[in-house]
Amino acid sequence: MKTVLVTGSDGFVGRLLVARLRKKFKVVCFDVSHGKDVTRFKDFTSVGKVDVVVHLAGLTFVPDARDRPLDFFNVNVMGTYNVAEFCRLRKAKLIFASSYLYGHPTYLPIDEEHPLDLYNPYAMSKYLAEEGIAYYEEEYGLQAICLRFFNIYGSGQNDNFLIPKIVSQLKKGKITLHDAKPKRDFVHVEDVVSAYVKALSFTGSGVFNIGSGKSYSVQEIVDRLVELSGKKVKVSYSGKRRKNEVMDCVANISKAKRLLKWKPSIDIDTGLRMMLG
Repeated sequence: MKTVLVTGSDGFVGRLLVARLRKKFKVVCFDVSHGKDVTRFKDFTSVGKVDVVVHLAGLTFVPDARDRPLDFFNVNVMGTYNVAEFCRLRKAKLIFASSYLYGHPTYLPIDEEHPLDLYNPYAMSKYLAEEGIAYYEEEYGLQAICLRFFNIYGSGQNDNFLIPKIVSQLKKGKITLHDAKPKRDFVHVEDVVSAYVKALSFTGSGVFNIGSGKSYSVQEIVDRLVELSGKKVKVSYSGKRRKNEVMDCVANISKAKRLLKWKPSIDIDTGLRMMLG
C-alpha cells in the first residue's frame, strides 16, 4: 500500500482529500494545527518513507496577500521548496496545489500555454513555487504535477470567499455585494479531490488546469442561489470594482481530460444546491 503525505491536511480541501485517500492509501497528515509547519524543514525529519506528497499547505486569500506579501512568500514559496527537498531526499512524487496564474486573459478559454500575468503577491508566490519545483525536476529528476485550480468552492469553505459569503448572507435574508459583473470558473471541491486522486495514478509530470470549463458572473451565482433557495431575499450591489479586476476567466481543461482522465462531474446548480444544504 502506498503512503501519501498530505500537507495542509486539516484545511478546506485537505480534510476531504484525506478522507478519500484513506480508502486506498496509508495517509500521513501534516498540518500547522498539529504543530507541523512547512516553513520549518526540521518538522519533516520525523516523517518516514512516503511515496507521494500532496502539498496543499499555503496561504490563499488574495486580499491578505496584498497586506502581508512576505508571509505569503515565506509559506507558499519557501514552504514549497522545503517540500520539494523532502521529496528529493525520500524519492517521493510531488503533487502541488497551484492556482490561477493568468491574470487578465488575452483569450478564452485559457490553456496551460497562456501567458502568465502575476498581478498580485499570491499569484507571484505560486509562480515562484512552481519555478522551484521545475528546478528540482530538471536538476534532481523529481516527478511533479502542478494543478492550477481556478475558483474552488464547496461546503466548509471560509466565508471570505464569494460563494460561501453569498450563502451566509442569503440565510440572513439580505445579500449586499460590490460588483455584479466579474465572471469566474467555479469548480466544486469534490471535483478537486477527484483531480488529486487522478494525479496520484498518473505516471508522468506536468502542469494542468483544473476548472469547470464554464464561467458565471457574480450576479448569475446570486440569482441561481436565490432561485434554488426559494426565499425572498433583498439583493443590492454597490457597483464598486476592485483594482485590476479580472472580468472573465474560463479554464481550458482538455489537457487534464486527455492525460489525467479527469473531468468535473458536479455542475453549478448541483454544487450550489449542496452549499444550501
